[in-house]
Amino acid sequence: MNRFSDIDCSFKKLTPVYGFRSEKLVTIEKALESIQSQIANLPYYIQIAKNHCHYPSEHGLTRDESASIYIYTMEWGEQSLYRLLNQALRNENRQLLKVWFPYLKLFDTALNKLPTVKEVVWRGITADIGKDFTKNQIITWWSISSCSSSVNVIKGFLENKKNSTMFLIEALNGKKVSAYTEYESEDEIILRLGTEFRVKSNALDHPNGSYVVHLTEIDHENNHTSTLVSSINQMQLTTNQISSKAKLNKWKQDAITVAGANGEGRRLDQLSGPLGIFIDKNKNIFIADFNNHRIVKWEYNAYEGQIVAGGKGEGDRMNQLRCPTDVVVDQKNHSIIIADYGNKRVIQWMNQNQQILIDNIDCYGLAIDKHGFLYVCDCEKNEVRRWKMGEYHNEGIIVAGANGYGNQLDYPTFIFVDEEQSVYVTDWFNHRVMKWRKGAKEGIVVAGGNGEGRKLNQLSSPKEVIVDDLGQIYVADGGNDRVMRWCEGKEEGEIVVGENRRKNEEKQIGWLNACVAVERAVLIFKGVQFDKTKSKYIARRIILILPFCILGTLIHELTFRRLFEYETAPDTNVAMVNNKTQCFTCNQDKITYLCEGCLKNFCLMDLTKHRQILNEELHHIINDYDQFKQIFNEQKPNSDDLALINQINQWEINSIKKIQLKARDCREIVIKLSQTFLNEIEKKFTDLSEQIKQIREENEFNEINLNHFRNQLKKMTLEINNPPKTSIQYDSQLFINDISIISTKEPKFNKWKQNAITVAGGNEFGQKLNQFKCPYGIFIDEYKNIFIADYNNHRIVEWKCNEKEGQIIAGGNKQGSRMNQLNYPTNVIVDQQNHSIIIADQGNRRVIQWLNQNQQILINNIDCFGLAMDKHGFLYISDYKKNEVRRWKMGEYNNDGIVVAGGYGQGNKLNQLNSPGCIFVDEEQTVYVSDQNNDRVMKWGKDAKEGTIAAGGNGKGGNLNQLSYPRGVIVDDLGQIYVADMWNHRVIRWCEGKEEGEIVVGGNGKGFMANQLNNPFGLSFDNEGNLHIVDCGNARIQKFEIIL
Repeated sequence: MNRFSDIDCSFKKLTPVYGFRSEKLVTIEKALESIQSQIANLPYYIQIAKNHCHYPSEHGLTRDESASIYIYTMEWGEQSLYRLLNQALRNENRQLLKVWFPYLKLFDTALNKLPTVKEVVWRGITADIGKDFTKNQIITWWSISSCSSSVNVIKGFLENKKNSTMFLIEALNGKKVSAYTEYESEDEIILRLGTEFRVKSNALDHPNGSYVVHLTEIDHENNHTSTLVSSINQMQLTTNQISSKAKLNKWKQDAITVAGANGEGRRLDQLSGPLGIFIDKNKNIFIADFNNHRIVKWEYNAYEGQIVAGGKGEGDRMNQLRCPTDVVVDQKNHSIIIADYGNKRVIQWMNQNQQILIDNIDCYGLAIDKHGFLYVCDCEKNEVRRWKMGEYHNEGIIVAGANGYGNQLDYPTFIFVDEEQSVYVTDWFNHRVMKWRKGAKEGIVVAGGNGEGRKLNQLSSPKEVIVDDLGQIYVADGGNDRVMRWCEGKEEGEIVVGENRRKNEEKQIGWLNACVAVERAVLIFKGVQFDKTKSKYIARRIILILPFCILGTLIHELTFRRLFEYETAPDTNVAMVNNKTQCFTCNQDKITYLCEGCLKNFCLMDLTKHRQILNEELHHIINDYDQFKQIFNEQKPNSDDLALINQINQWEINSIKKIQLKARDCREIVIKLSQTFLNEIEKKFTDLSEQIKQIREENEFNEINLNHFRNQLKKMTLEINNPPKTSIQYDSQLFINDISIISTKEPKFNKWKQNAITVAGGNEFGQKLNQFKCPYGIFIDEYKNIFIADYNNHRIVEWKCNEKEGQIIAGGNKQGSRMNQLNYPTNVIVDQQNHSIIIADQGNRRVIQWLNQNQQILINNIDCFGLAMDKHGFLYISDYKKNEVRRWKMGEYNNDGIVVAGGYGQGNKLNQLNSPGCIFVDEEQTVYVSDQNNDRVMKWGKDAKEGTIAAGGNGKGGNLNQLSYPRGVIVDDLGQIYVADMWNHRVIRWCEGKEEGEIVVGGNGKGFMANQLNNPFGLSFDNEGNLHIVDCGNARIQKFEIIL
């Protein structure tokens, strides 16, 4: 269950709740103090709400008021606050509500400051309760009702399940809280507790068992039930009226197939669910082949097409497409622009190079006007936006719609733009075509708009639209299997082609998807494309129609010829039967021909199809023969043997080289270990000499000094007499034994001062350059410059050494999905070879690179969290939803990468992860992952199939063998693992193989003092060994200095 389906179906009569209004206004911590026993970890959720809430507020909400809305919308399972609150509001025992009064007061005060909206909203529940609602019934929802102004949000929650019920509600006193919730994209509207409704009509049932219940809120202040009435101003037509003498073109009703018609499939002579189409001045047809995830170019009079974009399987890589809906060609640079609907992006292909023009958009239809402006139809936001060609780092300009769904636009699909930059839109669910003039605030209905139907003044689910130079509008009337022509200002249209339902002929069009045209050779519009060839006396026009047929897909060209013309007599393998007999395929009595191969009779139409099938089979046999012939001709004696010998020779050379390198490295390690030991003894001896010299000169010493000197000499003598034992370790399982150098010297455990120095932030939460708002990831370069992912400020800040404020180097242009914006960045690293910044842009589901204010998306559609780069330049990314870590070679991102940790689903087994966060990669390419929801750190060796537990793994807790939601993880040169133990407010060190760790800093309780931490996040050492910690809850970076 979620907020939108948390609905009371009992129709209880309860006592109204008013007592909370007399409560005093308190902080959110105080308001929820009395219910802490009901919700585990409530203080942590309150802190998240206060850190992430919308503040400062343009509506004057305090931080506590804004946080009261945010925490209400948070989902953390059965104990989610909204669930417990609404259960209490629906309980007949009203005494249970008293503990909630302080919070209800705070929540109600926040809602009072927000704007009231009157609009249609939606809720839904996965239960068939629609039959329980009858017309004029009065009902009360006693709990707080979360609704959405987007029907698609509710559909998404219900997942199109059978036996579900959706509520269409005409709200009069809704409160628009979407900007203040954890999920801003859900367009949430809240109806207050105790709202009364009248059932406007009996539930509308759907064949799949679902219901739609229409409710209208009762307005007690005006003492009547109001409804939202959408009025469409009747505007006098000011466009040029079509002259009564204007020639209305006609087309022959029998089509010629110019592309496809070879069954549904993936071959180059086949299509699968084609949608958008574009024709250039050379009559080449570009088709958005929806189900094949590709764009196909079909040259004039060709027998098959060629793939010009996609075609590499369904996917979100730069060289892949997912369910493209439309395509246009920019004939200035010959680039192809594609509505990549399934990947929510508009992408440009030019000479096999790809560039994302617009990201995070539910694109459907495309158009380019004569000035080079690009128009994109957003079917979910119910709007059309315009961008200047080449300038996509902005949100564009709305030119149609953007007033929600319903009487504005409701799932717009294809668009057409005329010479005057008027936009024509097929308004799918409103069964009409709308025209929006340049600069208009509303559109006018130019076709349909009289409800769904088959009459000449109606349309049914219109798809494509185009307009000719006389202003006549052509519509692909999908649900009616026809193309309609409407003259603007007329009350009804006329059928141009299609709707021949009584004849089983090729002139029929099954589920019409698009009609596309070229009006003139130089100026090409998307839409039905009229091919206009001028001669001295006549102008010839062609209309192209793209139907989506049940038994395959065709593209028909309606010209002056019939679909099939047979100028020659049947061949010798076919005997004509003069009398009418039953055709084997269509089972109708017609003049038939006998096929002497299968001895079956076919009518001329089906005989042609039968011969096509035989030709295809012969074509396959010839192809198989040619392939076998080529393979046979390429066979040469002993060629494989020679290749194998060359491989063996190369292996010998490489092996000797590797052995030599390994031996050199081992010799260097032995010498280094010995020299390091002597250097350390020498340093201690020098220090002792200085101390003795100083005392003798000053002639001031006592027994304490003498005992100290005596102990130091004993220790040094013991060390010099017991040097580290160095030995060789063999790996006997290999063909050539691998060796490594083992030293038994005890590792040195670094220590740090326990009172930290604040080196960045620490000036409360905020957007100023000396403030942070929930900092997350951290990176320190060789110059001790600190790079911070400022999560809630949607920016990356660089804080130079000893500076009092930082500078924004990425993002900082508000939350958004444009190339110059970020959306909740979680981590940042610097590629010090080219000084570029690589960012985990979590909210936009992408990893993006910034180089001198130029941006490039490296990896798209990934739920990224942590980043790391190894010494070889490989990039590592943790995907917290797929529960895995993947690796990419730097500069090669047009692939899925390689899984190096996890990848076996969510879980707590050794080969599984559960919401992996930060990552670290050592010299050996071993990956360390903070396995957040499993409260452990996992270590995955290179090419390992499962990991080992390197820290924690003993359940959530505060003992030394436990972790509680670990975040940052780093490993020093000795293999000691340092973990930001977030909910224990400490950093803990684990030596591999030990059963418990030790606290190195923090661990003094949650707080803001110099020796305390508050939800530590990222970790990093500088080049002097000082430990830097992102103190997220205190909005600061703490530096703990190393004790030498």
